[in-house]
Amino acid sequence: MNSGHVLLFMLVAWLLFYALRRRMPDSSRWKLYGLLLFVGLLFGLIIEFLQIFVHRDASWADWLKDLAGLLAGIASLEWYLGWKQSTWWRKLVIAGLFVGVLALSLKPFVILSLHYVQRGMAFPVLMDFEAGWSSSFVDYVRAKKLSVKSGILTVRLEKGQYPGVSLTEVEPDWSGYRSLVLELESSQDSDISLVVRVDDQLHNQRFEDRYNHRFVVHPGKNRLVVSLSQVEHAPEGRLMNMKRINEVKIFALFLDESVELGIGKIYLQKQSGASGCITGVIKGKC
Repeated sequence: MNSGHVLLFMLVAWLLFYALRRRMPDSSRWKLYGLLLFVGLLFGLIIEFLQIFVHRDASWADWLKDLAGLLAGIASLEWYLGWKQSTWWRKLVIAGLFVGVLALSLKPFVILSLHYVQRGMAFPVLMDFEAGWSSSFVDYVRAKKLSVKSGILTVRLEKGQYPGVSLTEVEPDWSGYRSLVLELESSQDSDISLVVRVDDQLHNQRFEDRYNHRFVVHPGKNRLVVSLSQVEHAPEGRLMNMKRINEVKIFALFLDESVELGIGKIYLQKQSGASGCITGVIKGKC
């Protein structure tokens, strides 16, 4: 939920207005509003374009949120600067626009706050797609969400390098647990090679400083059990802080063609593995 775009670009509108007015003191407010709208939208477009180079998807939806923030900023500026000269109906329209955009921007914050509470109550479950809160903590990198049905999130991993799904801001304290369990489904006719990555809040972005392990997903239902002892000892030269886990990623190193993957419940357990499952190895229908 990138609702912060609206509030950020409200601030951008104010900063741009006063910067432009300092350079163009004789210009009318509405000319300055037009300029700040153009510059602000261009700035937002550049931000979305640059995300392509850090393995994130550019989003027109985010750009429209930037526009909403700029319009709310202009409305608040006009309310502040032109209040005494405005007619009552104009004041009403400006105030309504400002309050409306602000309410729409705060709604996702309220929903996200509720999802944080629900996620905390569900722990040690990290992801459960039968519950609405899970969608707030999933990012897609060169992958597309297709559906959620019967608790299974189906995604299409696009061909190319590093397509996958990230579980962001997971509950950080994994101490006291021995295994990470991932329930996966594959509708492919052949095996899929995937990597599970886990890092903590001290991660320095080097490959050697995180847990990275390749697994094979077989056609049908799979249950992956990852030893948290292996996760803890994975970083080179230190132990992973199991009370400050940051992120879990499931991705392919490279795909020649797109594939579909089903992701079910992801959770921690205190035992090292369930009957019929080998820790650290995916076994079909275990």
